[in-house]
Amino acid sequence: MKKLLFILLIQFTFGNEITINLVTTNDVHGFIEPQRAYFMNPQYPPNIIGGSAFYKYVQELKQESNKNDEGLLILDGGNFFQGTELGMFDKGLSMIEWMNYVGYDAIVPGRYDFIFGIDNLDLLTQRANFEFLGANIECNVCLPEMKPYIIKEVEGINIGILGIVNSSIPDYISSSQLS
Repeated sequence: MKKLLFILLIQFTFGNEITINLVTTNDVHGFIEPQRAYFMNPQYPPNIIGGSAFYKYVQELKQESNKNDEGLLILDGGNFFQGTELGMFDKGLSMIEWMNYVGYDAIVPGRYDFIFGIDNLDLLTQRANFEFLGANIECNVCLPEMKPYIIKEVEGINIGILGIVNSSIPDYISSSQLS
């Protein structure tokens, strides 16, 4: 027992530090052009970078992470397309293409991601190069591509990512869009 504790202490003391960078977005609502955040501060709205600047940021972070042997996860908390003409015009497909280009790892859909119904959300899951997660989505045959969770290996560490969808979605979305 003492030998095991000694080995663990040595590994802990002299072990390599592992860094995993986590980038999250939420409530993008199709806004991938630069904007002023009046919703944050009406008098002095800060600037929010656009989709191309975010892409550049992520690419630089990927290069830095690779150079420093660090990991990177890019996640989204939903409501990614509803809110702009770009997002609504093709029911989220352009936003999925943008998210594929950026290199997202996973998304949990938000309530507005259901506004065009389950069939549209299912199409979006099929077009995505990343996982759609929803552990608590209850439907018999809908969204076959959606997983409750994923385990992603990053820098030799297995990371569990669980998707919990807003449980009030049936209250916000008509039942015809959920079936």
